[in-house]
Amino acid sequence: MNSLTRRTSFVSRRSSWLAATSAVVLAFATPTFAADLDIKPTSESWTGVYVGAAVGAGAGSTTLDAGSGVFELDGIGAEGVLWSAALGYDYQVNARWVVGGMLDYTGSSIETTLGGSITGTGSAGYDLTADHAFSILGRAGYLTGPDTLVYGLAGYTRQYYSGGLFVSGLGSTSYEFDTGGLTVGAGIENRIGNNMSVKLEYRYTDFDDVDIIPTFLGTDTVSHTVRLGLNYKFGMEGGAEPEMSAIAYDWTGFLIGIEAGLGANVTSFDINAGPLNADFTGLSGEGGTIGLRVGYDHQINDTWVVGAQFAGRLTNMDVEAELNLGGGAAAAIDEQYQFALTGRVGYLTTPDTMWYALAGYQWSSIDFNVLGATLGSIDREGFVVGAGVETALTENLSIGLEYRYVDYNDVDIIGAGVADALTSSHTGMLSLNYKFRP
Repeated sequence: MNSLTRRTSFVSRRSSWLAATSAVVLAFATPTFAADLDIKPTSESWTGVYVGAAVGAGAGSTTLDAGSGVFELDGIGAEGVLWSAALGYDYQVNARWVVGGMLDYTGSSIETTLGGSITGTGSAGYDLTADHAFSILGRAGYLTGPDTLVYGLAGYTRQYYSGGLFVSGLGSTSYEFDTGGLTVGAGIENRIGNNMSVKLEYRYTDFDDVDIIPTFLGTDTVSHTVRLGLNYKFGMEGGAEPEMSAIAYDWTGFLIGIEAGLGANVTSFDINAGPLNADFTGLSGEGGTIGLRVGYDHQINDTWVVGAQFAGRLTNMDVEAELNLGGGAAAAIDEQYQFALTGRVGYLTTPDTMWYALAGYQWSSIDFNVLGATLGSIDREGFVVGAGVETALTENLSIGLEYRYVDYNDVDIIGAGVADALTSSHTGMLSLNYKFRP
């Protein structure tokens, strides 16, 4: 697969991501539309059956284990967009607590590709896509206000994959398989009136190991996904009702916060070395980040807020290869830290809850290690976009959940355009913020 083909694939993936972003923008427009129709949030019980739809994005990372631990590569990456449909039921236990269950179906374009060609010889390619999945999940949530639920979730996901392999002159083949695993996550859901609510949700799934070649080659896959959803609830009798008022939160002021996130980055390689052309999407590092943020928000009127934030984080989204032959040897690409400067524009669906879009710039530093020695480091930079929700806990404290997508600039890792690396990342971020009043 030549450079042009690789760029075409890249444009296709980026177009899919832009389509998902457009859907997110439409979801953000829903509260505005509701306000235009003078739709008001209610303080009724959360008990009832609901249906929902969502769009989102995410990344996966697969560890390869060859020879029963002789060689391990952590990991092979995949990324893309997703959509889902859900059916669920919630029961409000008392004034503050809600429990429930949900079934959902997810379709996605989260994909790994590998392709190459040698002039005068032929070409070969491989792809693997996480086509669709079914999940059964339970959740338990706490009402920060009558119309905002902060919740955790856990359950089971069954993921179905499809892929293909072709070699010029030898033909092609396709295959399918499925695997299951434990899903955990967190979300914030906010009622916007007329039985409608909007939610932002992060999910982490650790799938069962798959033996591709029994006793020789196995895989272990995890995924990080974030989805923005819209639910419609059919009210039912029974259950408690909220017994609190929304906090009259003033969004203007300086803030300081702590944040923690989980996610994955995927690095695509584009190789053009004489007659050899190849692309690989890609190597993946998955893990967590922890950091501090400072910022300032200004509430323009009853519904709109603008602000800016600066964050510094430590991170361990690393790629590692191990060869265990008596003592072992390892090579690793270690991400050390991140700095991000972002602006945001928010809309208040209720006085205590803000939905916002964000954009800005991010810097990241990575080290290259072989046999425990650092051979060098590279600073990466690129643009960050995302969406989030933040809700008040007290007159000064708030909790937030956001999705961040980062597209780093190309890095010429060999020189003269022989090998380029392009990295992107998908992260779900939870924050706890303290606001200083003017």
